[in-house]
Amino acid sequence: MNSAIKTKYSTILLLFLLLFTASRAGAQQVEVATGDTLLHLYEPFSISVSIFNEEFRTLSAFPDYPLLKKGERFTESTTENSNEGAIVKHSITQYYYPQEEGYLHLPERSMQVNDSIVKIPALSLHVLPPLEGQEAPEWYETPLSKEEQEALPAQDVYLLLYLNKDTVYIGEEFHLRLSLLVSKQLRAAYEFPDIGKQMLRLSKTLTPVQCWVEDFTIHQLYAQEVTFQGKKYDSYTLFAASFFPFQTGDIVIPAPYIEGNKAGKGIDTGFRLYADSARVHVKALPPHPLATRVPVGNFYLDEKLSIPNNMLSAVTGHVVEYSLAIVGYGNIASVPPPAMQVPAGLDVYENGSVQNIKRAGTSVFGTKLFRYRLVARNPGKYPLGQYIAFVYFNPSEARYDTLRPRSVLEVVGAPLPDAHKKQIKAAYEAYRPEAPWVHYLHLPARLWLHRQYVLYSLTGIAILCLLLFLLKNRRP
Repeated sequence: MNSAIKTKYSTILLLFLLLFTASRAGAQQVEVATGDTLLHLYEPFSISVSIFNEEFRTLSAFPDYPLLKKGERFTESTTENSNEGAIVKHSITQYYYPQEEGYLHLPERSMQVNDSIVKIPALSLHVLPPLEGQEAPEWYETPLSKEEQEALPAQDVYLLLYLNKDTVYIGEEFHLRLSLLVSKQLRAAYEFPDIGKQMLRLSKTLTPVQCWVEDFTIHQLYAQEVTFQGKKYDSYTLFAASFFPFQTGDIVIPAPYIEGNKAGKGIDTGFRLYADSARVHVKALPPHPLATRVPVGNFYLDEKLSIPNNMLSAVTGHVVEYSLAIVGYGNIASVPPPAMQVPAGLDVYENGSVQNIKRAGTSVFGTKLFRYRLVARNPGKYPLGQYIAFVYFNPSEARYDTLRPRSVLEVVGAPLPDAHKKQIKAAYEAYRPEAPWVHYLHLPARLWLHRQYVLYSLTGIAILCLLLFLLKNRRP
């Protein structure tokens, strides 16, 4: 094969590699994370799957491992907002509980996440004896108390609707879960056809329209062993969500049902299994000037004031990074920024926000973090608690509360004239905390969000040009 043909095929190969590299920029980004491999008996080991900037459409079952029992599962959503746009991350975490002490070797497994197959690496767990006083976790609660269970007629299959509250304030969370319990001894005798379509129907039936919904994202059914009426059952969660009502009045949950078949003596008998209906009474908040605008829940503040070069005091005209996180239980998505009234000598610029929502058990909790850049034009002390306030209603105590920061910004240096305010604002709004040479790219906002892929593509093009140059100028 002569040198011209070799050059031709080499160029085609390089072009193919470049196209493959560029296609990675548009491919979905999936991450797999595993928990600590050194743990005590009764402590959970976790596997998390995360996807960026899209929803979970297809998710295969989390793998089973010998001597590890599947426990609770929770979902998490993180949204980071900046001047360039939003980056969204969705995660699902599965807990596993070791059943004995010693070393457990977990083989490599794979899962399907939308259009991708991701690998869970082989791992070795070292399980130590349980901590003093630690017992096996009771992570799964049966929907009914022991007295309520005994009041039900004994049967092989149940459809149970669990509601954790029957009276709430407007904006207060209540949780609803629908569970199917099938006797372990007779599991093979029951079939539930088109279970995916039935779950979709149940979701529409059980979701009230006058509420904000936090869906607990059930992508596949999996059995959880529970003891009910003194017998072992496999429990399947068909629907689970938390709701935050928008208006007062009664919310009526109609009686849900599921259709199935029971095999017996060569004949399949169809049946329809019902759960009880439910009702939630929503009452108004107590009178308050901000009653229609305050979030409802249980919150606290977490703040961080970052002065450059780890100095004790900031300098007039210099930026100070300040973050204020509102943490707790409630409708995190509806949490507004804190009210802010700052003095004339202190300039405050918004610097994006991060919202993290977790859904586990029967609760929604998380963090709403707000980032600011503070620039003082006059020296002195600035107690931020005098300028910033977050008002909310605590339903467990039936009262309003106000949270205020404790940080005090100390500033030294000469006062700056008001004429410098516009100059300072323009400089810090244009600032991007990346390597300086990246700023000269002047990328549009949409491309800036995915700048790492843009840089990868530009690097690939540069390498291709270099290789073509070398191929063209090499000696025959």
